[in-house]
Amino acid sequence: MRALAALALLTLAGCLDDFPAAPALVPDADAPLADADQRPPPPPPGDGAPAADVGPDAAPGIDAGPCPPERCNGRDDDCDGRVDELEPEPCVVGRGACQRSGRLRCVEAAVICDAQPGVPATEACNRVDDDCDGTTDEGFVDVPDLCAAGVGRCERSGDWICGDGGEIECVAEAGPPQDEACNAADDDCDGAVDEGLGLGSACVAGLGRCTRDGVTACGPDADVICVGETGEPAPERCDGADEDCDGAVDEDFQVGAACAVGRGACERPGVRACGPDGEGVCVGEPGLPVAEQCNDVDDDCDGAIDEDDTCALYVVQQCRVWLGTADVGAVPNRPQPAWDGCPAAERDWDGAVRCTSTRGTGRFYAVPLVGDVDDNDALGVAFTCGGAVPALDAWMQRHCEVFLGHADGLGPGAVEALDPASCAGHVPAGFAPNPRCVRSQGDGLFHPMWLRGDVDENDSFGIALRCQDDARPDRAAGLQASLVARFAWQFRDRGVVFECSAGASALLDDTDDWSGCPREGVDNSGTRRCASSTGDGRLHAFEIGDRHDVEVCSGFGISLDRRAP
Repeated sequence: MRALAALALLTLAGCLDDFPAAPALVPDADAPLADADQRPPPPPPGDGAPAADVGPDAAPGIDAGPCPPERCNGRDDDCDGRVDELEPEPCVVGRGACQRSGRLRCVEAAVICDAQPGVPATEACNRVDDDCDGTTDEGFVDVPDLCAAGVGRCERSGDWICGDGGEIECVAEAGPPQDEACNAADDDCDGAVDEGLGLGSACVAGLGRCTRDGVTACGPDADVICVGETGEPAPERCDGADEDCDGAVDEDFQVGAACAVGRGACERPGVRACGPDGEGVCVGEPGLPVAEQCNDVDDDCDGAIDEDDTCALYVVQQCRVWLGTADVGAVPNRPQPAWDGCPAAERDWDGAVRCTSTRGTGRFYAVPLVGDVDDNDALGVAFTCGGAVPALDAWMQRHCEVFLGHADGLGPGAVEALDPASCAGHVPAGFAPNPRCVRSQGDGLFHPMWLRGDVDENDSFGIALRCQDDARPDRAAGLQASLVARFAWQFRDRGVVFECSAGASALLDDTDDWSGCPREGVDNSGTRRCASSTGDGRLHAFEIGDRHDVEVCSGFGISLDRRAP
């Protein structure tokens, strides 16, 4: 029957030479039949017409195009005269223990796997999906208990699995053990906590004199400590014991350190040690004291340098108070290094500027005046030191000052009321201030003070000597108290005839006393008057008085000496 149908189709094809060949309507008798669900799907829309025959038997007059790859569709896509001749490929069906392997085949235009899955079995604890549901060992390893390995700090968590023998096993790896620490934990992973540390043993708590009985326990840093009520610490003493309980003995006293014993010239090296009263002492042998000398050294080792009147003689002999007088316009109104021939000479009595100085003897030295004295005249004062000890000389000149004061018509009290600290370095010409004062200022220069008005019987003059040094108050105070500076005036003695213009005069010069001075602090009597500093650093003054004028051939005197005890 199939042979007859094929013959009929060939005959029909011969008659229709001008038309393309129609597709086969009956499948090959030798091809296996596909299941209903494996039959080829219907052709897509627009593809209902039979494909043109492009094979070797194509009808004449029709162009043969390229052949596509063969597909599983019941057609000869690649034009080789065969239908659905695809190469079989591997395939898998089923899950777990039911999984099987086969080959993909094209059957009745459908691709199918020729394998059949296995039959599910009851799930067993064997790490296999026996019941083929996609889950392995369910019902065996899904237990709520934790799975872990190791003890103490070595314990680590893990997972439950089924072993080779069908039993449940825990898969976990214990951590490495450590040395046991005192921390209430099992560090060495042997199941015991803080073993081998001797906890609870008798011990001594605290340090030094605070030690008391206690027991061992764990401390905050995982170390073994001694726990117990300790004594109360006390201030540390230098006695070889730990009173403040800090583990150190006599730590505040520098025991064994180098030190010095004695003071001043007696100072010698020593070593720090503990004294009998619990205080630190310097142990050593000091030098022997000697009499104090004015040398910037504590010779008598009492902690004071050149104290009391030690340097008074040095100042008298090595320092100079300079006194000058000047007529109108003869000197500038500012400090100067020299007034006429002074300080190159000890005195200069010539010309409009005259000067004199103390000379290390404690005696009075005078300077005569030129013409009548009024507001066009000036007094000048300087203080210089130049002995064998330059550092000592510099200190004396810098820290000791001489002050001169003047008042017109106000009396000596007005001068004495002046504060030496307010005295200026120079006082310019004019009628103010009244009273007025000038200071040597420690620079070795002459400092001028212009006088006020006509200098006559109602004028007063004063002097002060003051030594100050905040760093060396002992030396300054002792020097001020042991020195005396004196300022004097002498009116012309009318009973004595002399020629002032020739420079000769009856002025007292290079003399031990000047009227009542030095026996008196102030002498306001007769034609010779004087005032002395008294060691208090204040100004002390005398008044001209008794209708005397300060004029030509009268003069002033100056003295520097040690004060009588």
